[in-house]
Amino acid sequence: MGMLRQEIASSLPAILKLPDAFVAAIDWMESVGAVGTFKSSGKPYGMLDPSFLTEPGGSLVSFQPMDADHAMYWTGNKDKAVTDRLGPIVRTGGDGSYAALWLDDNGQQQIVHMGSGSGSVMTGVMVRSPVDFLRLLAIGYEELCWPEALGEAPVGMDEDEDGEPAELAKPVRFAQWVSTTYGVTIPATALEIMLPPSHMDKPSDDPFCVWMDRIRG
Repeated sequence: MGMLRQEIASSLPAILKLPDAFVAAIDWMESVGAVGTFKSSGKPYGMLDPSFLTEPGGSLVSFQPMDADHAMYWTGNKDKAVTDRLGPIVRTGGDGSYAALWLDDNGQQQIVHMGSGSGSVMTGVMVRSPVDFLRLLAIGYEELCWPEALGEAPVGMDEDEDGEPAELAKPVRFAQWVSTTYGVTIPATALEIMLPPSHMDKPSDDPFCVWMDRIRG
């Protein structure tokens, strides 16, 4: 087992399990050299292409070990029996937004979005399966936390000297690996495979939002 996979798996509460597709993706990141180390903590993180570790203009999305107190602070609930159902392990934006594993009320593990609140307010179940989540990452958005951008093909967040969106480096190798490994296509836009995003401060029948309304401290 590689260092990144071991760190992420051991950081999760015991009731959560890394999906097989996530294990394969993390192992792929390690095999191609797309794993870096946080200077502050010494913990590893994995990106969608080795070049994204050192060069600007690519996706900020990264797999990383869960912070033990993240779910508690985000929900405002100190009951570990509650917060252990939530495992944020994929950074989706520079604002502090994450995708997480969540054990729903039926005992099924889902993939949900946790908007930072200070930036993104997108919250809810993201996709129907772990493979669909990998397909979503393979599209190559710089950040995956802004719902207003997810109906369009990815563009850079910064502007070039002409005031146009800067060219965005795509995770081509990752997309090819996902497509070949799982026999799937990579959609042009996120909303082709994402479930309808919800707003954390507005009523929603999304099961994760319903749960959050119930347990939020």
